[in-house]
Amino acid sequence: MMEMRFSRIDPLAKTILIAAAISVMTYKGTLTYALYVYVFSLVLIPLSRLSLLRLLKIYLAFSPFIVGLSWFNAYIALITATSNPIEVGFMVAARILSLINFSVYFSFTTDPDDLVLSLIHNAKIPYQYAYALSIAYLILVKLLNYYVEVLHSLKGRLAIKWDFEALKLMIPLTASMLAYVSSYVDALSASMEARGFGLSDRSYWRIVKFSRLDTTISALALIAAAMVMLW
Repeated sequence: MMEMRFSRIDPLAKTILIAAAISVMTYKGTLTYALYVYVFSLVLIPLSRLSLLRLLKIYLAFSPFIVGLSWFNAYIALITATSNPIEVGFMVAARILSLINFSVYFSFTTDPDDLVLSLIHNAKIPYQYAYALSIAYLILVKLLNYYVEVLHSLKGRLAIKWDFEALKLMIPLTASMLAYVSSYVDALSASMEARGFGLSDRSYWRIVKFSRLDTTISALALIAAAMVMLW
């Protein structure tokens, strides 16, 4: 079900689009442009298929940070008398909300594998090394997930209270994680052999290319950002 949210836009194109919007918001430094960018970020939210209720819950989770940082910047503007403190407070809040919206859009519409494969392809890494890096990434994700599960299990059994206490358990933890990774690699190699690994060139390798749509989106984003900042 989650894969249905993933868009065909290259992660690099999304990064350029978001970076262009943030650049406009930062360069202009006014409440008006902060609100413009916030509205633009809201337009992207439906693409992630995230419900309004869940978005509001995310806002609520960040509310102490949003309110605190906005109030602090408004107070600084008040004591320095450099600008309207109320406007500064709302501008900071709009910026934070925009960053949250962009993060939601990027994370909910981007396949983590596509992110890594896109970076590998756009960096022009040789095929032999690129495939090894993608496999290493998959194993690293499995390893980190298993490590977090072990920590939660130890905390639930009151074996440790804080994460740094796990350092004294690194030897048994490492042995356990190596055994887990070894079993995963065995299952992965068996699956690859069953699918005819190596029988045809790149039959087992998925390349995430920068398409014409990605080029168009990136170019329009950069042109629009440049025009707004120069205007």
